[in-house]
Amino acid sequence: MFKLTFGLLLFCSLSICAAEKSYYTNSLIKLGKLDQEVRMGKLDWETGIKTDKENLSHLKALIEKFGFPTIEKVGKKAHFSAFLIAQHSVSDVVFIHWYLKETKKRLGTGSIVDQTYAYLLDRTNEMANKKQVYGTQGSCVDGYYETSPVENLDALPKLRASVGLLTLADFSKEACSGLHGH
Repeated sequence: MFKLTFGLLLFCSLSICAAEKSYYTNSLIKLGKLDQEVRMGKLDWETGIKTDKENLSHLKALIEKFGFPTIEKVGKKAHFSAFLIAQHSVSDVVFIHWYLKETKKRLGTGSIVDQTYAYLLDRTNEMANKKQVYGTQGSCVDGYYETSPVENLDALPKLRASVGLLTLADFSKEACSGLHGH
Protein backbone atom coordinates (compact mmCIF):
# COMPACT_ATOMS: atom_id res chain seq x y z
CA MET A 1 0.00 0.00 0.00
CA PHE A 2 2.83 2.39 0.89
CA LYS A 3 4.48 1.89 -2.51
CA LEU A 4 1.22 2.64 -4.36
CA THR A 5 0.50 5.77 -2.31
CA PHE A 6 4.09 6.96 -2.59
CA GLY A 7 4.00 6.29 -6.34
CA LEU A 8 0.80 8.31 -6.77
CA LEU A 9 2.20 11.16 -4.70
CA LEU A 10 5.42 11.13 -6.72
CA PHE A 11 3.47 11.06 -9.99
CA CYS A 12 1.24 13.96 -8.92
CA SER A 13 4.22 15.95 -7.71
CA LEU A 14 6.08 15.47 -11.01
CA SER A 15 3.10 16.41 -13.14
CA ILE A 16 -0.26 17.99 -12.56
CA CYS A 17 -2.95 15.62 -11.33
CA ALA A 18 -6.21 15.54 -13.31
CA ALA A 19 -8.16 17.74 -10.87
CA GLU A 20 -5.38 20.31 -10.73
CA LYS A 21 -4.98 20.24 -14.51
CA SER A 22 -8.70 20.84 -14.91
CA TYR A 23 -8.62 23.73 -12.43
CA TYR A 24 -5.54 25.28 -14.10
CA THR A 25 -7.01 24.88 -17.59
CA ASN A 26 -10.44 26.27 -16.67
CA SER A 27 -8.93 29.18 -14.74
CA LEU A 28 -6.78 30.20 -17.72
CA ILE A 29 -9.71 29.96 -20.13
CA LYS A 30 -11.82 32.17 -17.83
CA LEU A 31 -9.04 34.74 -17.62
CA GLY A 32 -8.67 34.62 -21.40
CA LYS A 33 -12.36 35.37 -21.85
CA LEU A 34 -12.06 38.40 -19.55
CA ASP A 35 -9.02 39.54 -21.52
CA GLN A 36 -10.93 39.41 -24.78
CA GLU A 37 -14.01 41.16 -23.36
CA VAL A 38 -11.76 44.15 -22.73
CA ARG A 39 -10.51 44.12 -26.31
CA MET A 40 -13.99 43.72 -27.82
CA GLY A 41 -15.18 46.91 -26.17
CA LYS A 42 -17.47 45.24 -23.64
CA LEU A 43 -15.67 47.10 -20.87
CA ASP A 44 -14.48 50.70 -20.63
CA TRP A 45 -10.74 51.33 -20.90
CA GLU A 46 -10.22 52.08 -17.19
CA THR A 47 -11.95 48.83 -16.22
CA GLY A 48 -9.87 47.11 -18.90
CA ILE A 49 -6.60 48.26 -17.37
CA LYS A 50 -7.79 47.03 -13.97
CA THR A 51 -8.86 43.71 -15.52
CA ASP A 52 -5.46 43.27 -17.21
CA LYS A 53 -3.68 43.80 -13.88
CA GLU A 54 -6.03 41.39 -12.05
CA ASN A 55 -5.65 38.78 -14.82
CA LEU A 56 -1.87 39.11 -14.59
CA SER A 57 -1.96 38.64 -10.82
CA HIS A 58 -4.05 35.47 -11.24
CA LEU A 59 -1.80 34.18 -14.04
CA LYS A 60 1.33 34.68 -11.92
CA ALA A 61 -0.26 32.80 -9.01
CA LEU A 62 -1.30 29.94 -11.29
CA ILE A 63 2.16 29.69 -12.84
CA GLU A 64 3.77 29.76 -9.41
CA LYS A 65 1.57 26.87 -8.29
CA PHE A 66 1.44 24.76 -11.47
CA GLY A 67 4.34 25.85 -13.65
CA PHE A 68 4.51 27.35 -17.13
CA PRO A 69 1.25 26.75 -19.09
CA THR A 70 2.45 24.46 -21.88
CA ILE A 71 0.04 22.79 -24.30
CA GLU A 72 0.78 19.42 -22.68
CA LYS A 73 -0.11 20.79 -19.27
CA VAL A 74 -3.25 22.83 -20.01
CA GLY A 75 -4.27 22.29 -23.65
CA LYS A 76 -3.99 24.66 -26.60
CA LYS A 77 -6.92 26.94 -25.72
CA ALA A 78 -5.76 27.55 -22.14
CA HIS A 79 -2.14 27.92 -23.28
CA PHE A 80 -3.26 30.60 -25.73
CA SER A 81 -5.33 32.31 -23.02
CA ALA A 82 -2.22 32.53 -20.84
CA PHE A 83 -0.30 34.03 -23.77
CA LEU A 84 -3.00 36.69 -24.26
CA ILE A 85 -2.70 37.75 -20.64
CA ALA A 86 1.10 37.82 -20.86
CA GLN A 87 0.91 39.76 -24.15
CA HIS A 88 -1.25 42.38 -22.44
CA SER A 89 0.84 42.55 -19.23
CA VAL A 90 2.55 45.75 -20.31
CA SER A 91 2.30 47.06 -16.75
CA ASP A 92 4.89 44.43 -15.67
CA VAL A 93 7.90 44.53 -17.98
CA VAL A 94 9.82 42.02 -15.85
CA PHE A 95 7.04 39.45 -16.19
CA ILE A 96 6.52 39.92 -19.93
CA HIS A 97 10.29 39.43 -20.48
CA TRP A 98 10.29 36.33 -18.26
CA TYR A 99 7.33 34.92 -20.20
CA LEU A 100 9.10 35.68 -23.49
CA LYS A 101 12.21 33.82 -22.27
CA GLU A 102 10.12 30.81 -21.18
CA THR A 103 8.34 30.83 -24.55
CA LYS A 104 11.62 31.02 -26.47
CA LYS A 105 12.96 27.97 -24.57
CA ARG A 106 10.02 25.95 -25.89
CA LEU A 107 10.02 27.30 -29.46
CA GLY A 108 9.76 24.52 -32.03
CA THR A 109 9.03 21.80 -29.45
CA GLY A 110 5.25 21.62 -29.85
CA SER A 111 4.73 22.60 -26.22
CA ILE A 112 3.74 26.16 -27.22
CA VAL A 113 2.04 27.80 -30.15
CA ASP A 114 5.16 29.14 -31.88
CA GLN A 115 3.39 32.27 -33.12
CA THR A 116 3.08 33.41 -29.50
CA TYR A 117 6.84 33.85 -29.37
CA ALA A 118 6.77 36.12 -32.42
CA TYR A 119 3.99 38.27 -30.96
CA LEU A 120 5.71 38.54 -27.57
CA LEU A 121 9.10 39.38 -29.09
CA ASP A 122 7.61 42.07 -31.31
CA ARG A 123 5.57 43.47 -28.42
CA THR A 124 8.59 43.68 -26.11
CA ASN A 125 10.71 45.19 -28.88
CA GLU A 126 8.06 47.82 -29.51
CA MET A 127 7.83 48.56 -25.79
CA ALA A 128 11.62 49.14 -25.81
CA ASN A 129 11.39 51.37 -28.92
CA LYS A 130 13.17 48.72 -31.01
CA LYS A 131 12.17 47.45 -34.43
CA GLN A 132 10.12 44.27 -34.50
CA VAL A 133 11.32 41.00 -36.02
CA TYR A 134 8.15 39.27 -37.26
CA GLY A 135 5.90 42.20 -38.19
CA THR A 136 3.11 41.22 -35.80
CA GLN A 137 2.47 44.71 -34.47
CA GLY A 138 0.74 47.20 -36.72
CA SER A 139 -2.67 48.36 -37.80
CA CYS A 140 -5.11 48.31 -40.67
CA VAL A 141 -4.93 51.45 -42.78
CA ASP A 142 -7.42 51.85 -45.63
CA GLY A 143 -8.10 48.13 -45.57
CA TYR A 144 -4.44 47.05 -45.60
CA TYR A 145 -2.23 45.89 -42.74
CA GLU A 146 0.79 48.09 -42.12
CA THR A 147 3.44 46.87 -39.71
CA SER A 148 5.27 49.04 -37.28
CA PRO A 149 8.99 49.32 -38.17
CA VAL A 150 10.66 45.95 -38.86
CA GLU A 151 14.37 45.02 -38.56
CA ASN A 152 14.68 43.24 -41.91
CA LEU A 153 11.83 43.57 -44.36
CA ASP A 154 13.50 41.22 -46.88
CA ALA A 155 13.75 38.40 -44.31
CA LEU A 156 10.19 38.93 -43.05
CA PRO A 157 8.46 36.31 -45.26
CA LYS A 158 10.90 33.58 -44.16
CA LEU A 159 10.80 34.60 -40.52
CA ARG A 160 6.99 34.67 -40.43
CA ALA A 161 6.82 31.25 -42.09
CA SER A 162 9.35 29.82 -39.59
CA VAL A 163 6.86 30.29 -36.74
CA GLY A 164 3.70 29.57 -38.73
CA LEU A 165 2.48 33.12 -39.27
CA LEU A 166 0.51 34.02 -42.37
CA THR A 167 2.20 36.08 -45.06
CA LEU A 168 1.59 39.79 -44.59
CA ALA A 169 -0.66 39.80 -47.67
CA ASP A 170 -2.80 36.94 -46.32
CA PHE A 171 -2.83 38.44 -42.82
CA SER A 172 -3.88 41.77 -44.30
CA LYS A 173 -6.84 40.11 -46.06
CA GLU A 174 -7.86 38.31 -42.87
CA ALA A 175 -7.36 41.14 -40.40
CA CYS A 176 -8.39 44.13 -42.46
CA SER A 177 -11.16 42.84 -44.71
CA GLY A 178 -14.20 45.04 -44.49
CA LEU A 179 -12.21 47.86 -42.93
CA HIS A 180 -11.41 49.67 -46.19
CA GLY A 181 -12.71 53.19 -46.00
CA HIS A 182 -13.67 52.93 -42.31
